[in-house]
Amino acid sequence: MDRAAQEVGQRIRARRLLRGLGLRVTAERAGISPAFLSMVERGQRRLDRHSHIAALAEVLQISPAELTGQAPARTHRASEAAHAAVPQVRGALTRVSPPPPADSRAVTPEFLRAEIDDAVRLVYRCDYVRVLQRIPGLLARLYEAVEKERSARRAEYVRLLLRAYHPVCVVPLRNLGYHDLAYLAVEYASVYVREIDEPSCHATHAYWRAWSSWFVGADDFITRTCATAADALARAARTPEDFSVYGSLCLRAAISSARRRSQHDALGYLREGIGVLGRAGGGVAGDLLFTPTKAGMDRAEVMCWLGRHDDVAHLARQVRVPTGSSPFERAHRHAVLGDALMYARGHEDEAVAHFLRAERTVPEHTHENPYVQRAVTELLTRSSGVTKGCELRGLAYRMGITPPDVPS
Repeated sequence: MDRAAQEVGQRIRARRLLRGLGLRVTAERAGISPAFLSMVERGQRRLDRHSHIAALAEVLQISPAELTGQAPARTHRASEAAHAAVPQVRGALTRVSPPPPADSRAVTPEFLRAEIDDAVRLVYRCDYVRVLQRIPGLLARLYEAVEKERSARRAEYVRLLLRAYHPVCVVPLRNLGYHDLAYLAVEYASVYVREIDEPSCHATHAYWRAWSSWFVGADDFITRTCATAADALARAARTPEDFSVYGSLCLRAAISSARRRSQHDALGYLREGIGVLGRAGGGVAGDLLFTPTKAGMDRAEVMCWLGRHDDVAHLARQVRVPTGSSPFERAHRHAVLGDALMYARGHEDEAVAHFLRAERTVPEHTHENPYVQRAVTELLTRSSGVTKGCELRGLAYRMGITPPDVPS
């Protein structure tokens, strides 16, 4: 009997039993037959196909190296389709690609609004694959409508185009790591924002400009942009949507101030943002997510950046994510909790558990999140404090992070 095959089979069986998974359930989740898996575990069949190795590693929440002793080329099955759709989005944004075939349906404002509304819902469900696949056709129809329309209805089409730029383009592109494209979408939107004489529209655009710059170390710019826009909108805010935009700007300024270690500014913006929750209606307004849950997590993130990690864990655990909340809210809660607990010695396993929950909720966003990447990299160096080492190395593998050493 093949000694190497026996060892691989024993690793798989031990890991499967540790996770409390039956053989049939494991096989079904990995897309292989129970009979084949049974023979692999007994060392009667070699596990030599990369697709089988990757599938089993994903089901068992470990890296392929934990199964085979050798790490094959990394793949992120959950995000491959989303990344594959990005070149078409790039072409649509820059208009260098030919537009999709014309849609035979009448392109009316009502038709386009329904398409945009559906795309925004997909964004907040973090269904990035379907969003990105729709963007080229959606932008082509909007470009054509805006360019042809010269009547009073042009403003209506322009507002829809702005929503297509942000959040429909900006959110998935930034969360998948395409920061240049996300910012490019905001820059293109700037051309059309000038046509709309509404304070809330300009403030919303400022928010997305700051948000798209989040992972590039532009904290001074973000704080200044959000504070200036919030001040301008405060003089004209009347509706729940206005206050939703205003509160979102304040919370974004609070976090960027905290990242600059400016505690006074951070806490001031935080109080102001949380203070208008009751006037904003507590939901998605102006395509911005401004809810008590989101505000609570932003508060915890501020405390994390200010170094008050014990406060973070306490605050984040107090935040209740209501039934029906968006996947983004659920994943964000786990990411913030994991980041905070990572700093608290003795809580490393809890941190790993929260990162794994974030990954299960929104794998693409979690894999590309620089803060999660930083935390996972740091945890890999703390082998003595992490008993969930297999799970941590599996997560690192799926994120493309190389552990300092891999057991063979």
